[in-house]
Amino acid sequence: MTVTQRGNSWQATVTFKGTRKRKDFPTQAQAEAWEAQTLADFKNGRIQPKSAVPVPANDATLEQLLDKVTELRWRGSKAERTTLINARLVVKVLGPKRLASSLNKDDVVFLKEHFRAEGNAVSTINRKLSAFSTLRKEANEFGYLDAVFKAGISREKGRGRKRYVTREEEPRMLAWCQRMAMDALHDYIVIGLDTGFRQAEILRIAARDVSPDMTNLWTYDTKNGDNREVPVTRRTKEVLLRRAKGLHPLAPLFDCSGAKILDDWNSMMDGLGMVKAEDRQFVPHSTRHAYITRLLEAGVDIKTVQELAGHKNITTTQGYAHTSPERKMMAVSRLEGFGVAA
Repeated sequence: MTVTQRGNSWQATVTFKGTRKRKDFPTQAQAEAWEAQTLADFKNGRIQPKSAVPVPANDATLEQLLDKVTELRWRGSKAERTTLINARLVVKVLGPKRLASSLNKDDVVFLKEHFRAEGNAVSTINRKLSAFSTLRKEANEFGYLDAVFKAGISREKGRGRKRYVTREEEPRMLAWCQRMAMDALHDYIVIGLDTGFRQAEILRIAARDVSPDMTNLWTYDTKNGDNREVPVTRRTKEVLLRRAKGLHPLAPLFDCSGAKILDDWNSMMDGLGMVKAEDRQFVPHSTRHAYITRLLEAGVDIKTVQELAGHKNITTTQGYAHTSPERKMMAVSRLEGFGVAA
């Protein structure tokens, strides 16, 4: 290993088992840091030397493992694109030619430090570690990896509390949309609050899904891959009929993208004096959170709420049960009158 000055830059060179890597840096410190990390990567198998032995029959490189797991677990799934992006980044960082049998707990630490240094948020790092976890599990299932270890996914701040549209915020938001002629956002908010549909589900509603005698709104191909029907309120039905009027049966009611809805939403927040930096969880999806929270506040049993929301696991629905202080007060108030007289 050598670090030499070449003009105004510093060049680091690492040679390992006949394979040489060389890179220039503006400072000596950066060159030395890269040199140490590259040597460690060679020794830990994250970088394979050109003279590496052939892959054993009972093993696979990480790029081979990725191909297998892609076909087995991710191909055709709703999260295919995002998951593959994260998985490919993980494989790139660990080394495509590295053997699956060499994966170990130190890789979790390495991945966390690497992506943290790149400025990734905790939630973003967790998505990448989740992809790594799947690769690790399948490597064990294929018989490439004996040891099973945890992926070290971190707890995300604020995950326990769901930001939702309050009863006080709702009329202000809708009134602002009407003043600013933001019809699409106005109707999006109404439908979201009254059906709990996810953004993709709202934007996918077509004219053929709407009729004057409708009592339920049907959605398909949801996040969980299921279909469900949700009763519609009077105002939501009025919105649906108005937007469907004159459209081709296959035409969507909303001729806009999720990005456009978000832009309008942010404009609304600015117009109402809401500080985005202090309320980053207040996004269009907050209408869905409001729907679920309001059902629970109204005393609807949690199993029914689960079905209306389309949650596969009831623990997801239970995560909303503590979001409202008013709900706790209502519950305790029911104890009034049950005391024993002295």
